[in-house]
Amino acid sequence: MLKKGITILLIIICNTLSAQDSYNLKGLVSSQHQLVNIGDVLLLSENEEKLIEYIEIEKGSFNFTDVKKGTYVLKVSCLGFKEFKKAITLDKDIDLNIELTESTTELDEVEIKASKRPIENSNGNITINVANTIFSTESNPIDLLSKLPKIQISNDRESINIIGKGTALIYLGNQKISLQEFENLTINDIQSIEIIHNPSSKYEAEGRSVILVHSKFTNKNGIKGTVSETASFRKNYNNYFGGNISFKQDKFELKFNAAFNNLHPWESNGSNYTIVNKNIESNYLVEVDDTKRPQFIFGGGFYYQINSDDYFSLSSTLRSQKDEFLIKTNTTNKENNIEDSIFTLSDNDDFRFYSSTNLNYNKSLQKMGNLFIGGQYSFYNKELGSDIANNLNETGLISDQKRLQDFKVNVFSFKVDFEKEFVNKLKLEIGTAMAITDAKTDADLSIIDPISNTLSNYGYKENNYAGYTQLSGKTGKFSFTTGVRAEFTESKGGFVDRDTLLIDRNNAKFFPKAMVNFEIDSSQTLTLNYAKSIIRPNFTNISSVSTYINPYLEFNRNIELNPTIINEISLRFDFKKYAISASYFIKEDPVFYNLSYDDVSEISIMSPTNFDKEVGFSLEFAVPLKYKFWNSTTVLNFATNKVSDDNAIGFKTSPYVYLYTSHQFKIDNTLSTSLTSWGYTKHKEGVYKRNGVFVVNASINKKILKNIDATISVNDIFKTIQYKESYNVNNIRANTIFYTDMSELSFSIKYAFGKLKKSVFKNKDVDDNLNRIN
Repeated sequence: MLKKGITILLIIICNTLSAQDSYNLKGLVSSQHQLVNIGDVLLLSENEEKLIEYIEIEKGSFNFTDVKKGTYVLKVSCLGFKEFKKAITLDKDIDLNIELTESTTELDEVEIKASKRPIENSNGNITINVANTIFSTESNPIDLLSKLPKIQISNDRESINIIGKGTALIYLGNQKISLQEFENLTINDIQSIEIIHNPSSKYEAEGRSVILVHSKFTNKNGIKGTVSETASFRKNYNNYFGGNISFKQDKFELKFNAAFNNLHPWESNGSNYTIVNKNIESNYLVEVDDTKRPQFIFGGGFYYQINSDDYFSLSSTLRSQKDEFLIKTNTTNKENNIEDSIFTLSDNDDFRFYSSTNLNYNKSLQKMGNLFIGGQYSFYNKELGSDIANNLNETGLISDQKRLQDFKVNVFSFKVDFEKEFVNKLKLEIGTAMAITDAKTDADLSIIDPISNTLSNYGYKENNYAGYTQLSGKTGKFSFTTGVRAEFTESKGGFVDRDTLLIDRNNAKFFPKAMVNFEIDSSQTLTLNYAKSIIRPNFTNISSVSTYINPYLEFNRNIELNPTIINEISLRFDFKKYAISASYFIKEDPVFYNLSYDDVSEISIMSPTNFDKEVGFSLEFAVPLKYKFWNSTTVLNFATNKVSDDNAIGFKTSPYVYLYTSHQFKIDNTLSTSLTSWGYTKHKEGVYKRNGVFVVNASINKKILKNIDATISVNDIFKTIQYKESYNVNNIRANTIFYTDMSELSFSIKYAFGKLKKSVFKNKDVDDNLNRIN
């Protein structure tokens, strides 16, 4: 039997140094045991006539570094609270816990909105403040992500890509969640979203970036909820209706959300390709013009605050949808100078069900440290039935075949995290995790003429065991984080009627990460990062699921996909709120989609494939601006990528420019507008040549009375989103285009109800673990 766990031990010896003439002054700002996240901190001279330094409160804390020895006055100002003022004699490092008192003027159920940037840059990461900003008016979390810098949503809305980083992990507090779980969240429950570009060893080695979602909690008793309705006009009409409600009583909080979405997505793509050594030319266009997709989403959970540090939580979510759609494909195929025209009609019924439940427990061990334990079970089922018919050269539609495919995946995951802070500013974090996965694909293929029937049952099991250790600290102007994560993966896959396995792998890999930060002064920092990471294929891509396109082409998954290994180094310079960064990466076995020709079945296969290598370099500028009622964030990225493979004829590599710029205008406390645009120039990435894209989105939000928010949004105003790529791989020259359904006019209204009263307890956002279900 293989060992069921990995224990990792690192012994790191550090000597910490302190400066003789300067010290640090930091503190936490809270009220009634809840951190205050918005406010100003001023350090003044002893007579209060001179401002020594000013910073904003970030996540409830502030930190003045390298302040000269002396006597000062510290002032903390936060909207809704009395000003805090204290004389400070700085002859050593000081760590304060500041408790604010609410203003004596009490406004009954008036929502106070502080002026806060919707998008902020800090320590190389991007924080998007969702609550009480224009982002809170989006109808669903996926559309919210599509408006954020550097994030790209696939046309089928089933994968997320970050420019220059690839697929991102998604975390809800301490818990890794799938894209389905993220989509099941309600916008009203999201406080902020943080895009972490250089995640530490605490996070899974999979992926190079993390989308960290912070939930919104209240410290007041009572019942509160929202009901929202969005009418969306794309190529077809889509409707989103949902609501959520929460009940809070002292230490206990209960939440529930439900949604019904009546969706009609549109999809289309096409390609013309030549199989050079077979004298075959083919051209096809696929269209799914009106999918009927009723979708139900339910979620709920409870949170119990045992005491000020310990808590227990349980949450569960499920989503069910049934798709009915026709795939219409027009194909022209020329082989050995004989040309045929084919119309293919595929009538499909697709049922999908997803559920996930997690348990979490946090225990403070006082001076010994903090312990977190979490477990999660997830289940995904996709059942697809297809009736396929072809019309060859206008001779009439003739039934060709029937397909029934059933894909199921079960994932159980468990993790333990422990952290300990030492008096010399060192912090040690260690943890272990495991994930047990069982996936099955059953397929029944019936050919009409000549009559034949093929049954297949493919099974895949994967066990992943991991452990990590991480040490962070600060000495003088230098701070550091260093750690390593070890992962052992056992994977086996094969058809049940065969004696030999197609997949039988046992891999043990180490993933070191390191960060060194140098504070030049209070407004300038320099950061160096190194990370090794992995991207594992999702379970759908390593199944035996296939899709019929036309008699000459099928879309298949690839059960033999290998994971991708990435080594990356980056350097970042921060000046106040501005930043410039440079990064370089090397990928081994990157995954891309391309065509190949099967000599046995004599058809072309479109599938994900491992290429040899991808190398990339980028130079990025982040520029936030604010003036009166105007907030803006601009990200400018200059990049070059080169994909190479022995089976491909590559283009000469050319760089590209990516630009994201978002502008919010807060006219008054009831009216705000937003204008966002992003795009990138056409470029060549070795194997692939890609087109340029430029998109403009706009929205206006109006608060009506006290409890109603109304929003009008216009997305992809100029209808410019189309993705084109060209390549020459496996003796096949191809030009492919993917059309999108992103051009949209939507009207949304949200009604908030309920009343909250004061409570002495607060809730935290916690949970746990992992899956790669898609």
